[in-house]
Order: sequence, then C-alpha cells, then structure tokens
Amino acid sequence: MKQITQQPRLPRTKPTMLASHRSLIIEARESRLLGWRREAAYYLHSAAVERQCIAMKESRK
Repeated sequence: MKQITQQPRLPRTKPTMLASHRSLIIEARESRLLGWRREAAYYLHSAAVERQCIAMKESRK
C-alpha cells in the first residue's frame, strides 16, 4: 500500500507563492524528471500565477 505524505499547506501570501514557484521551476530544470513539455507547462502556469499576484497587488492600491 502506498503511503501518501501530505506537506503542510503554505500560507497563500504573495512572497511564499512566488518563492515556491521559482524553487519548483529550478527543481524541475535540475532534475529533468518532468521533461521539457511539463516544464514548459509549469512555466505557463507560474506566469499565470504571477499575473494573478500582480493583479491582486494592483487591486489593493
């Protein structure tokens, strides 16, 4: 039986979100386990999240 370990959820603040994305991108690039297609998909996803963060920042002003 496979045991699933759940990581504690990070607080969804802008700095932690961006930091986790950057570290995951670097991890993907270094390990090459994801392959280039999945890495490209992750870049697109993280760009969308960064746009969302910028939009959140703009809406606060």
